Amino acid sequence: MNKTTVLNTFLQNNSLDMLLEAVSVQLGCTVIVTDNAFHIVSSFAAKGFEDDAYRKAVAHSELPLSACSAIAKATEEKRGERVLAQVNGKTLAVSELKSGSLALGYIIYILFQSEPPADADCLFCESLIAKQFYTDRRTNGFALDSAEEIIIELLDGKFSSEEVFKMKAAGTFLSAFNPERFALISLSHDSADRLKNEHIARSLEQSFHASHPIFYGGKVLLFLHEDHDIRFLSSLISEYNLRAVISERLEKLFSLKKEYDAVNDVLEYLKSKKAPFLERSRDYTLLMLLKKSGESFGFINEKVKAVFDHDRENNGELCLTLYTYLICRHSLAETSARLFTHRNTVQYRIKKLRDDFEIDSDSPDGQLPLLLSLTKALLLLGNESLFIGKQEE
Repeated sequence: MNKTTVLNTFLQNNSLDMLLEAVSVQLGCTVIVTDNAFHIVSSFAAKGFEDDAYRKAVAHSELPLSACSAIAKATEEKRGERVLAQVNGKTLAVSELKSGSLALGYIIYILFQSEPPADADCLFCESLIAKQFYTDRRTNGFALDSAEEIIIELLDGKFSSEEVFKMKAAGTFLSAFNPERFALISLSHDSADRLKNEHIARSLEQSFHASHPIFYGGKVLLFLHEDHDIRFLSSLISEYNLRAVISERLEKLFSLKKEYDAVNDVLEYLKSKKAPFLERSRDYTLLMLLKKSGESFGFINEKVKAVFDHDRENNGELCLTLYTYLICRHSLAETSARLFTHRNTVQYRIKKLRDDFEIDSDSPDGQLPLLLSLTKALLLLGNESLFIGKQEE
């Protein structure tokens, strides 16, 4: 092993990821660094190493339970020594990482060559990795906060920028955590149900590996990965009589705050439903946008306001007919089909709008203000389902 290369990487880059890459290349094996709870903080796969279990573990930022159990058992039997553990037909060499008396986590070598790396080489690399790991955890004087505390700070909007968040997350599994999306699950606010809520959170954690359920704002936030079975989540939601909304894709962990607010808006909107449900926030994007924008303006078109008053007093459908006619590009046939209404009825309503309310529905002028006013009217008349739909990914 070329120790100079590894040492120079440590001195020049101040990066655990780059240091691990140098160590992996020099030792010729795949290397993983985890915290004490087996959350993956950094990793690098050696050239030629292909393994689905490894890719899944890195995607989840957490070792599988079988590996956690094997490592915990092996290290408990031989404290302070490098130990070997067998997991799914692979040999792992494991050492504890410490800074003085402070236990930081573990370094794991996945051995797929005939000869394991020399002990002296491993000790040299581990001393540098432990120093870098500890430095990352203390960047800018930050305390050794748990990942859950950092997530809550993120949700509270405590980070002024993504760079500050990354510095705080350095040295935790959050630095490499990349969930696909999350589910926000509404829980009972009755203090008597506290134990039930904790049981539900534990059940979810056991059913969905690396989901890291977090209690926040009277709800549970559950991280979801690509391989998680949403149908099984739906069955658990029904079993426990819960209400939940799944977020859109998370481009990066720092966008969690923005996505959480959007999902929480949908969940709050739907909370009046008595039956359990599992919805996707993307299906309510348009409705939430319209409801928020509608609060900031009155009726742009006063003629539509008159039609709205007529519909409200007479339980009519003139606003709905006009809106549908416009989005169907003045097609009577398509409007009739969408409304499940006879063509002659639709034609009569269009004529009434022109004669009684002076609305020329076929004029190309002023279409946008007309549609905006009709949207507000329909929302006030309870036609919110018009703006809820299954959106494509």
